[in-house]
Amino acid sequence: MHSKSWSMGALLIAGLGLLPLADAAEPPTPAEVAAPATERDDIDALMARLGAMPGVYARFTEEKTIGLLAKPLVNHGTLHYMPPGKLLRTVETPYKSQVLLVGDAIFLSDGPHSERIDLGTQPAARSFVGSFRSLLAGDRQALAEHFELSLGTKDAAVGLDGEWTLELRPRTQGMARIVTKMRISGRGEVVTRLLIEEASGDVSDTKFFEVDPRREYPADVAAKLFRPPA
Repeated sequence: MHSKSWSMGALLIAGLGLLPLADAAEPPTPAEVAAPATERDDIDALMARLGAMPGVYARFTEEKTIGLLAKPLVNHGTLHYMPPGKLLRTVETPYKSQVLLVGDAIFLSDGPHSERIDLGTQPAARSFVGSFRSLLAGDRQALAEHFELSLGTKDAAVGLDGEWTLELRPRTQGMARIVTKMRISGRGEVVTRLLIEEASGDVSDTKFFEVDPRREYPADVAAKLFRPPA
């Protein structure tokens, strides 16, 4: 397999990350600071909009900046998400690879080779996957168990129909050793960008386009699209 296929950005987008170091059982290190009522209301409203989506399709471009490399690694591909937790990320160029999340398993494939990660045997990874699913499902309460959330809008008069940015900072020491900050940007119910700052100093910047936040997956299509590799 191409080792670069399983970058932090790729795996975090699929809900995993390199998380053997993260301990889901750790208590939050900082005390949670209560957000102003208006911000809490806005976050709840955003979560409700995300949770109402029947499915998502998007194309993406990911730039991965690594300290030891002179130039960023750039990947192009597609993303499919179907509630309550099926997600397929396909890199089309410069190489072919897929990350598939189904139930308690993540499948990594690169041409004829594939690998299965059982989340049931990795509580920390499972916890992070649960957090990412909570974001896609609009479950603010579950998400807040692991991250501090703050929301900013570009134009308060427009509200969540305009541009917004949701920032997530880890609330456990284990996750803080992996990720220092995630920033999700969008307009209305459309997510347009995911920026991940890793504790190592590396940065993954994924921009989404041709986003369809109302994509529906009939049973026959879903069975084929989200089928684990043989």
